[in-house]
Amino acid sequence: MDTRDRFCRARSFPAIWTGNRKPSGLTSRVKRIVSWDGDLEIAHSPMSVTLVLEDEIDISRGDVLAVGDPYVAQRFEAEIVWMDERPLDPARVYLLKQTTRTVTAEVDRRFMLNQIASAHVATSRPLIFDRYGENRATGSFILIDPTTNFTAGAGMIVNVAGERTATAA
Repeated sequence: MDTRDRFCRARSFPAIWTGNRKPSGLTSRVKRIVSWDGDLEIAHSPMSVTLVLEDEIDISRGDVLAVGDPYVAQRFEAEIVWMDERPLDPARVYLLKQTTRTVTAEVDRRFMLNQIASAHVATSRPLIFDRYGENRATGSFILIDPTTNFTAGAGMIVNVAGERTATAA
């Protein structure tokens, strides 16, 4: 069997089962989940498995397999806590790490040490995410100062920018 249609990685994921698909514009399904003990119908964290896809699609670290339609966007609203003595400067570009992907990002407001508040975040490349309340692993991120490599802030994605959360009347 061609090795290009397999993906092997121990990863923190809630669960994966045959039929999951990849939301990158390329569509495939998980054909088999292979473990040391043989094929499985479902796998979950912290299991190490090899995924065999129905199609020959090259997937690698950082790629996402999804059930349903996760958000794919470059702008979102987040709750951020600032942990750096140097204030967050909206004119500066920071590194944003979400799951295994690191991109540059800008935040639309100033933050001081230990401040927690809502902000809009814009990234240089689209991210695949869920709201933090739905999936902590894909709904969280850290902000890194690119000059010092210091983890300056942490955030929870609340909404895609411009989308409102339903509230009780």
